Amino acid sequence: MKRYTNVAAAALVAIAGVCAGEASGGPPTDPLATVRTMDDLRAAGPTNAALVYYRAIIGLPSFNDGEIKAALIDGDESGMSREAAAKKLEELQGAINTFCRAAALEECDFGLDFDHGFELLLPHLGKMRMAARLIASDAVRLADAGEADAAAERLAALYGIARHVSDDGTLISSLVGAAIASLANQGVERLLSEGRVGETGRAALAAAFERLGNDDPFHTRRAIAMEGAIVRVWLADLIARDGMDRFIGFISTGQIEADEVARLRALTPAEATAAVERSVEYYEHAHGLWDKPDAIDRLAALGQVATGGGYGPIGKHICASVAKAYESDRRVRGETADAFEKVRAYRPAAEAAPKPAR
Repeated sequence: MKRYTNVAAAALVAIAGVCAGEASGGPPTDPLATVRTMDDLRAAGPTNAALVYYRAIIGLPSFNDGEIKAALIDGDESGMSREAAAKKLEELQGAINTFCRAAALEECDFGLDFDHGFELLLPHLGKMRMAARLIASDAVRLADAGEADAAAERLAALYGIARHVSDDGTLISSLVGAAIASLANQGVERLLSEGRVGETGRAALAAAFERLGNDDPFHTRRAIAMEGAIVRVWLADLIARDGMDRFIGFISTGQIEADEVARLRALTPAEATAAVERSVEYYEHAHGLWDKPDAIDRLAALGQVATGGGYGPIGKHICASVAKAYESDRRVRGETADAFEKVRAYRPAAEAAPKPAR
């Protein structure tokens, strides 16, 4: 499936989100009569986390998040020293706090245009991965400064971002969400091993795990179903409207042999429709195998059937194997469950009792 992460389109998506802001909070009709507490002010703000994320993205200055992560997390100071990375993070606190505020919101809708099908733009994913690296690095900075609870709260925000990013209905979004959760898991392992997290930090992490959920935390299984739905509707519409030549141009990257192109071009409209439906069956079967004990092996075999033409002449070119996606999802789910158990078992060290006065 072809996808693009044209970051330049982020501003357009943000504007579209602002235009839809009436459904995402907003000031009350009579603020003087109704706003009395900080909770009232918070309620007047957006309920769609995507709007807050975009605000953080727009406010970010130019910087190299890769160098910051390398200096503080990867142990590679070739590009930036730990001191310089920490100083840069201090300068970026406004944006980092805004990202964390968005991560705490329940709802998130990045406003994806699913009717664009395989040409769907995902401009936010690169920026959200960058934000995750930034927050994970800031957790290290805080831990180094002796602020373990604040570091734990940063890591808790990463699980919120993972939850929001994953819930997009696309497989690549699920994979990005899982990668962000994996980054958080690594941070939790480091932080707990130091034994300095207090009850506040432990509670923040526990709450973040609970919100993430256990059944399909990165919505990978649902993303498989959504891709099948896009094939059924969008691809069928594309071929019916523009013919097989448009489809051939869409999938062709120079590796398709001439006889294969001729075979696709020779399909009648009825045969093309039947071929699309046959492709959809692949996604139905993959979705049905997701919870099987031997899912990884059966999904790998299913992918081989698809690439061999077993799901029709169109499915041969669009039904990418989801076995690796399943393997990644299962691995990160296991990591996350292990991290959760460690948080549950963790007991903050009791503060030293004050010495009795003499």
